[in-house]
Amino acid sequence: MVKLLHSIRPARVGDARAIAAVHDAAWREAYSGIIPGKSLESMINRRGPAWWLSAIRGGSRILVLEFDGKLVGYASLGRNRVAAIPYAGEIFELYLAPEFQGLGFGARLFAAARDDLAAKGYL
Repeated sequence: MVKLLHSIRPARVGDARAIAAVHDAAWREAYSGIIPGKSLESMINRRGPAWWLSAIRGGSRILVLEFDGKLVGYASLGRNRVAAIPYAGEIFELYLAPEFQGLGFGARLFAAARDDLAAKGYL
């Protein structure tokens, strides 16, 4: 049996650059050919390391997934932004580096994000 060494934890200030790199790679993989090139570049560039650093320092709830010590995914979550939805919490986004997609890591990160929301009384 093969064991995958991964951990999920809250983001720290030192994670901003790695989160931005995952965001960049995941968006290029997911949206190239769907969102026009210049628009996609602009959207990716708005969410660079400084943006993530500000989000972390500002108290945004971000969980990161590490595999073998390398940050390979993240989820941002918090209070629901849409009053018409019956749940108090929301997973705003969840992305993995392309080479880690399809291996079950997304499901693990989703479960951790959901557990985090439940622990805060948002579910």
